[in-house]
Amino acid sequence: MRFFVLSLIGFVLFGFLAHPLLLNQVPIEYDLGRYHLPLRDFYQRCLHNGDDPAWCPHLFCGYDLHGEGQAGMDHPWHRLLYSMLPLTIAFNIEIFANYPFLCLGMYLFLRRHRLPPDAALVGALTATFGGFTLPHYAHTNAIAIVAHMPWLLWATNILWNDGARQRRATAAASIAALTGSQILLGYPQYVYFSCLAEGMYVLLLFIQTRTWTPLATWLAFKILGIAIGGAQLLPSLHALQLSPRVGYDAHFRGMLSLPWEMLLQLVAPTQFNVGTQLHEYTVYGGALATLGTLWFVARGSWIGRNLLNRFAFWLIVIAVALALGRHTPLFQFYLKLPIVGVFRCPCRYLVLSHFAAAIVVARLIQQLGEPAQTPRPWRQLIWLLGIPILSWAAVMTNWTDVFSIECQKFLSPKNQGALGATSLTLATLLMIAAGRGKFWALPLLLIVGFADLGYWGLRTIYGTHDTPVHTFVDLKAYQDAQVVPTQNPQGRLQIDEIHGNGAMMLGWSLTGGYVGLSPPRSLDYQTVDGLRLAATTWRYVEGKWQPIDGLPRLRWQNAATDISTDLKMKTNRPGQIEIDAGTNAPRMLVLAESFHPDWHATIDGDPAEITRADGDFQGCMVPAGKHRVVFHFDPVYRSYGRWLSWAGVGLALIAALWLGNGRESTMIPMATRGDV
Repeated sequence: MRFFVLSLIGFVLFGFLAHPLLLNQVPIEYDLGRYHLPLRDFYQRCLHNGDDPAWCPHLFCGYDLHGEGQAGMDHPWHRLLYSMLPLTIAFNIEIFANYPFLCLGMYLFLRRHRLPPDAALVGALTATFGGFTLPHYAHTNAIAIVAHMPWLLWATNILWNDGARQRRATAAASIAALTGSQILLGYPQYVYFSCLAEGMYVLLLFIQTRTWTPLATWLAFKILGIAIGGAQLLPSLHALQLSPRVGYDAHFRGMLSLPWEMLLQLVAPTQFNVGTQLHEYTVYGGALATLGTLWFVARGSWIGRNLLNRFAFWLIVIAVALALGRHTPLFQFYLKLPIVGVFRCPCRYLVLSHFAAAIVVARLIQQLGEPAQTPRPWRQLIWLLGIPILSWAAVMTNWTDVFSIECQKFLSPKNQGALGATSLTLATLLMIAAGRGKFWALPLLLIVGFADLGYWGLRTIYGTHDTPVHTFVDLKAYQDAQVVPTQNPQGRLQIDEIHGNGAMMLGWSLTGGYVGLSPPRSLDYQTVDGLRLAATTWRYVEGKWQPIDGLPRLRWQNAATDISTDLKMKTNRPGQIEIDAGTNAPRMLVLAESFHPDWHATIDGDPAEITRADGDFQGCMVPAGKHRVVFHFDPVYRSYGRWLSWAGVGLALIAALWLGNGRESTMIPMATRGDV
């Protein structure tokens, strides 16, 4: 009965996520429409035309898109999708596939710890539709990386505890492949979060087993996985080194630190205006997560020998402590860490607490579903009523007197607290009934719990009547909604990043852009002089387009009118520009394409030096006469990275084959040593 109810719940929730794919529509707001879709369109066009998508000429007067990373252009999954399917179908599959992948991985991980099928499925659905995954729907690369986490933990458990040598070898190879896959997705902050969870899990495994061999094997294949991701890792590190982001101060890195007051979501979820403003601060993971965590801590489940329980407890403690960011003294130490200290938005550590909460919910359902010889006494259950009491007390509280100015903007414009309080009250009463052995209570608890979780999560995608969030339309309607001049695309546009990169899909190039890793720039592109040097022809100001008399993209520097010149662009492709140039005296040729150390030039086949010209652009000294000048983008880090990836793949296969040969282990599975 319970498994049937859960299957129906899963079908309904996955149906909501799949509807854009079924209707062939795309999300047009926020990061999916402003950022990901235009970049996927550019990536697909390059694949179909045989161009190199590493350099995008349509952003920031030319931009190292490969180093920025989130297009995931070297990931086999992305290359397969966008080389074979239409844009809208490929894009929707990329977004949707993360969720069933996460669900299946979490189910297998929990089953590996001997949880019954229904409890494992509850945990899997909670992780999939929890307080982090749906509110971060727009961050598709982040969700894709998070979806790898349970698979990595599952493989780690097999490596540590399975007695069959070949299965351990397969698990070790999977750890390398999954780690490489995460890095190739191009969002290193979430790879770090995953490694933090894995490291804690491995530490607890080692403390419980005191065996060095699996620890050394895990570490070796983890390093090989990092090597497999080298094709993206090295370009990203190089781009980070060049970006001004490295020098940003503690204020930037501490932005979106979780305020203490936001923890009140646990008992008053619908007091908050849940939309894209709040998606980073989402603490609430559903009524089952709140009640399950209270049950988990009050019963002292984290104190015992059970590894999964201790893993969940410490993951929550560490995640919340780090998510508070600048609101705790720990933040000053965090800033000093290499690489890790560059990441902003400490609140994103909440991804780990939500992952742990899914484990807690699975444990709760397991314990409530176990047949008991005698019903639990009332005194063991009545204290659960403290949650709805607190929730109803919150409904009657004037939150503007409690919250800081920083947090008041997240309060709901209408007092919707009663909805959350009602959900928590119903869930508490059903949980008490289930603890008392009422057979009907647990299925109803699952329905109420996932209705609450689904409402909380899905309204961050579809919004409410008062707060629309994502809108799904056909591709033509998305393109028609872009803010662009009515003239044909010529020159570049200066437009605020709030409008995103959608103009790229209509043939326009942007002087700026909306990306995660901003490039180094010296000119002021808010001034007319800066825009003219960038070959800008239009500027969008206060809802109107203003023409700009931008200089040609290809020009001689400070050319006098009485000097005979001749410039003609023969090839204009991403990362490859060929020019026929003629001059009666040596002149500096200026290409209004952003200067980058990985651009190279030749004149009639001979190497030529590229220098910075007109502030942010490329210059090349051309001798008198007629010449063929070629500029091409060829980053050495990409070549090194791809060699490193192939080496990692080869070594991982060899090591896995070696590990799979030999005598079978007599290792005792952990589940028989008190894991459950």
